[in-house]
Amino acid sequence: MPAGAQAAWLDGQQYADAQDENSHGTHVAGIAAAVGNNGIGISGVSQAADILACKFMDKYGNGY
Repeated sequence: MPAGAQAAWLDGQQYADAQDENSHGTHVAGIAAAVGNNGIGISGVSQAADILACKFMDKYGNGY
C-alpha cells in the first residue's frame, strides 16, 4: 500500500484497494471540493471540505 494510504474495511476484513474503477466518485469529489483560483477554471461547491473515500460498488456496479 502506498505511503499515507489507508486501508478499506468491509465486514471486518481489510482491503488495500479502494480504487475508483469508473472515476464517478473522483468526478463527484472534484465537483464538491475542488480548490478555487487554481488556474484550471473550476471551483468546488465547498472548497474547504474534507473528502472521505468510501467504496460501495465494484467496477460492474454491484453493491457490497
